[in-house]
Order: sequence, then structure tokens, then C-alpha cells
Amino acid sequence: MGAVIEKTAGSLRGFLREVDRLSKEWDAEFWFRGQGRATDALLPGLYRYPRLRGAEGEIRYAFQQQARALLEREPPRTKWEWYFLMQHHGVPTRLLDWSEGALLGLHFALRSNLPGSDAAVWILDPRWLHRQVNPKAKLLPDPDEAENAQAGRLLDRYLSGRLYARPRWPSLPIPIRPPHISPRFTVQRSCFTLHGKEKDGFATAVRRSRNPRLAKVQILKNAVPDLVTSLAECGVVESTVFPDLDGLGRELRADFTETRIAAQAK
Repeated sequence: MGAVIEKTAGSLRGFLREVDRLSKEWDAEFWFRGQGRATDALLPGLYRYPRLRGAEGEIRYAFQQQARALLEREPPRTKWEWYFLMQHHGVPTRLLDWSEGALLGLHFALRSNLPGSDAAVWILDPRWLHRQVNPKAKLLPDPDEAENAQAGRLLDRYLSGRLYARPRWPSLPIPIRPPHISPRFTVQRSCFTLHGKEKDGFATAVRRSRNPRLAKVQILKNAVPDLVTSLAECGVVESTVFPDLDGLGRELRADFTETRIAAQAK
């Protein structure tokens, strides 16, 4: 019935113009997700590896057993903190990263862009998505508020308390705010969608909705270098998005590599 709204941008001004247009049309909170290749679907890590789809319980169990000896802080208190910790450290889960910042979403699209490919920034109204699962819901699901009976029942349907329980996940993804386990979540204004049993649940949600609030802004490949420069001028660089030594190292490597390439070309 519905379709993803598709736009194109070849400059920072053009990208922000499309965001502004949607903001006036939807009058809603926005989440942004940058992807390095415009043709890629919105799939969480677990669904990018077909063999792992039925092994989430085993993966969770193995991570919790082995991670305890490696933790440099107090161990997670809840199953949700464990699950987000898995995502944070690159273990395949059904979580998909988003950000509340438009320029942050654009940065992630550019940093993962593959040569010769257009990138994309997806724009989501999380409340629209939540209404597809729970039409009467007013607040977005938050694991830190899971003591609330209604929120707890909904969240439990997406993450069974028993590691080896047979999954009975709902079909569609839901928007969810992360528990406070990492300063990176705060800096990146992180938010997530938690996916259910359907591999491409977003496609189903869009198809069922008369007015889907999901858009994709395609970032033209030829514009990527200039956009990287524009974001740097705005202060959006690796060391601000990843405020640690790894982020600084990646930023310096990119800066000095590009400088030396430019010098050699003269």
C-alpha cells in the first residue's frame, strides 16, 4: 500500500534541505541511519548472516559466559544491558543503530561508503513505527522503564528471558532507546530498532501503512569527498563521533593520507 519516500542530495545544503522538508511535512521526531551503499536494505547484523538466524540464544549464552572475565566494569545487571553490550562490541544481534542527529547519520553514511557506490541516509519517524506494533502506545519502549507492566510485556516479546527459549518474536521491528551502558551512546545520540522474526520487517511495515514515515536520501557518490570536507568544517569528524584514541587515530590517518595524496598529485 505504502512506499518509502526517496530523495537525492549532492551537497550538505541539499541534504539539510530534504531533512527540513520532511520535518515540516511530518512534524515529528526523526531518527537517522547512514549506510555506505544506497542499495542495502535495513537489516540488523543477525539477519546479514543467514546461518546465525536460529542461533541467537546460543550466541547470547556464549557471550555472557565468556565476557565476564574480560569486563573492565561491573557486569550488566539485566538481559537488556547484556544485549546492548553485545551490539556495542560487534556481536550480531537484531538491533539496528540509528541516531537522533542528522549530521551524525550523514557521517556514518560517508565513513562506510564504498568506492563507486552512492550512500544513503535513512530517516525514520519512530512513533510511526511503534504504532505499527502497538497502535495505542504513547511512549517509546525503554529497557530502563521495563518495570512498567505494559512496556515490560511488549519488550519481553522481543527478547525472551530464557537463552534457549524458542523465539516467539513479533513480526515487525520496534524503536527502542538503549540502556546507559556506554558514553558512546550519549555522544552519538544513539537509538535503535529491535527487529522481530521477519528479516526485512521495515518493508512489511511500509507496505501495510497508508502513510509510511520512512524516507531514504540517496547521497550521490561524486559528492562524497566534498561532503566529508563540509562535515569536518561543521566539527563532525571521527574524534568527535568516537571520542577515544581509536577515533583520533582514524581521523589522523585519513587527514594525513589525503594530504600526502594531494601533495603527490601536484
